[in-house]
Amino acid sequence: MERDAHAGERQLETLKKQLESESAKCKELQQVVSTQKKELAVDQDRFAKYDHDLNKAITELKTREWELKQMESKQDKTIVEHVYVLEKAKKVTDQQLKEAQEQLQKDAVYIRSLEKAKASLSREVEDFARGAGGVDQAERRASEKANKALATEAKAKSERAESSGKI
Repeated sequence: MERDAHAGERQLETLKKQLESESAKCKELQQVVSTQKKELAVDQDRFAKYDHDLNKAITELKTREWELKQMESKQDKTIVEHVYVLEKAKKVTDQQLKEAQEQLQKDAVYIRSLEKAKASLSREVEDFARGAGGVDQAERRASEKANKALATEAKAKSERAESSGKI
């Protein structure tokens, strides 16, 4: 019986040591759990902050994409408007060029007719001078003045035609 009592005491001692050991392990595990809960709370806060920042960045990105699309739309509209203005200006300048060319042709025809008239008048004056034989000095000067006037007028028309062609 003493043996049994002694064995019971030893067993009781062993169980007390095991209980103390288990209690110490339990306290350690509770501390680990407490530490991990704190770390988890910190990580959750950090995650919430990152999630908020990510959502903010996504919203800002969408806003900028929208602004970019608006700017591209305005740019396309501006380009179309510029093309329209340039086409209209081209039509106006083409019309002006056509009118200037037509005027140049009319002036060229007029100049040719004046040159023919000059040549004809020159022949008539020469014929008259030959035929009259003794045409006095005053008549010659008059015919020369008429020829010079025709030549000056033809030259002025020619210069006007050239300047209209340069427009």
